[in-house]
Amino acid sequence: MLDPCTYAGLYDLEEVDADTAQKAAADFLGVDAGQLSQSTADGGNLPTYGFTMDKVYIEVTKAGGIVACMINGREVGEATIDVSEARANAAAFAKSAGYPDMTETEYVTASGVVTVTLCYETDEVLYYPDALVIDVALDGGDVVGFDATTYLRCHPETRTPQKANILKSSGQKYAPEGHTMNSSRYAVIASDGGIESSALELSTTSGDYNYLYYVDASNGDELSMSRVFDDDSGHRID
Repeated sequence: MLDPCTYAGLYDLEEVDADTAQKAAADFLGVDAGQLSQSTADGGNLPTYGFTMDKVYIEVTKAGGIVACMINGREVGEATIDVSEARANAAAFAKSAGYPDMTETEYVTASGVVTVTLCYETDEVLYYPDALVIDVALDGGDVVGFDATTYLRCHPETRTPQKANILKSSGQKYAPEGHTMNSSRYAVIASDGGIESSALELSTTSGDYNYLYYVDASNGDELSMSRVFDDDSGHRID
């Protein structure tokens, strides 16, 4: 049984049987269902069916029959595409997998694979908790990893943002001393304990460093601040 407070978007969905889940996995991979073998099911916080095919492992939720994660353990060879093409492939794959309203927030390149994080965005609000992670191999541009577990845990059926009392254009006066605001947008962020807050996100610069600074969108109180790193490995928020 799913915890309704943890996987709200799946809570009311009917449980599917293993055959239905196997077809969902096959459709996701673009193969015939007969090519998959059933593996050990996961009975944890997100109950799933597991399937394998050669070096591919994929899990499908018992509630609703939605692909939760996939990993292709094949060896990755020499790069034939660049990082920008891999990032575009990740965004296109998200759309084809049924996640059309996603915005890239981070990407990291390592061992010939670009790992792209995309977060749900609607009504000009970016929801950081509702995140997909997609791995794209640089030796061919195919997706070798997919993780929707965070998205499924955090994304309810509908998202209704709280009313913001602070205008994006007034963000500079809320920026930390010595920081110059470059841009602003509304966002929803979550604490380590999963408590969500509606925020105004300020992209700022101080000296040679870039930051994301968050204030409460209703009263301007400080919520958190993160460093932004842009280097040869990618674009990261820490």
